[in-house]
Amino acid sequence: MALGEPLACTPSSRSGGAFADAGTEGVALPTDAASAARPAELPVELPLALSSRTVDLRLGFGETRSQEVRLIGRLAAAAKLSVETIDPPGPDVTVLPAEEARPQGVRVTISGTRVGQRAGQVTLATGLDDPKKLTLLYSWKVAGYLTVDPTNPFLDLRSPPPAKVAVHVSSSRPDFRLDQAQMVEGPFQAILVRDEAPRTYTVEVTMSDKGSDEPSRGSLGTLRLLSNDPAEPRKDIPVFALGPLNRPEGGR
Repeated sequence: MALGEPLACTPSSRSGGAFADAGTEGVALPTDAASAARPAELPVELPLALSSRTVDLRLGFGETRSQEVRLIGRLAAAAKLSVETIDPPGPDVTVLPAEEARPQGVRVTISGTRVGQRAGQVTLATGLDDPKKLTLLYSWKVAGYLTVDPTNPFLDLRSPPPAKVAVHVSSSRPDFRLDQAQMVEGPFQAILVRDEAPRTYTVEVTMSDKGSDEPSRGSLGTLRLLSNDPAEPRKDIPVFALGPLNRPEGGR
């Protein structure tokens, strides 16, 4: 081509488009906006499900908490919910009627009458042929006033004697009083000392003078705390010792 002649652009038959050039030869390019922007795949909607598969309730001692879960899906209006099983028992589960645009559901309620935590499941009958049942998982935790540190006291009998561990007990209540700390199981002994800080105590756990002569790789015990705490007036703490059980110096 001579200098100054106009440049001719010829569409490539292999590229199939008027915008093909040498750099795109052999590559199929979209010819319209519809093929260039294909819709993303939508999630599959279940015919019937719960708005949440889990209920997690956290509360303090003496409190009551609830959470509602509603039906969703195209069969929500046709379902007739009923509670089939609660395993293990604990929460109060109430079937909620449909309200205006809201389908049926359930309310899970926990009353904080006991410190601790638990998890389980509620099985709901739907009144339909398919699905016949729905499962709702639940968990709850009721917090008390006491703080015990460490929560699992440990004595290493392989270390130089005397083996001991200090258990610190405190409370968020201003009138807290720890009356007794005693070992009810295991070859241990406990000494209760009140700290200078208010509402705090230290329990020193050591090996008992009356331990067994049998060789052992470890020992288990239970430290019982007796106090005026309204939520946990008697609290048991597991105690573990690792190593051969030898009597402390001075024992028989």
